[in-house]
Amino acid sequence: MADFSREELSAIQNQLENERKLIQQFTVCAYDADDPQLRTLFEQIAARHRLHWEALAKLVDEE
Repeated sequence: MADFSREELSAIQNQLENERKLIQQFTVCAYDADDPQLRTLFEQIAARHRLHWEALAKLVDEE
């Protein structure tokens, strides 16, 4: 379990929020896409950001 400084914890929390926004943005793009290939690409990008969010959330939850 890592001990984070206040600055590090703040940076992780900021990045969690950024990842959340990216997940939402690419999910909306996938929903709006008419092209199936483009929709799939946006879904994959959203899923990748979801993995990033989950990895960061684990860091914070372990404290």
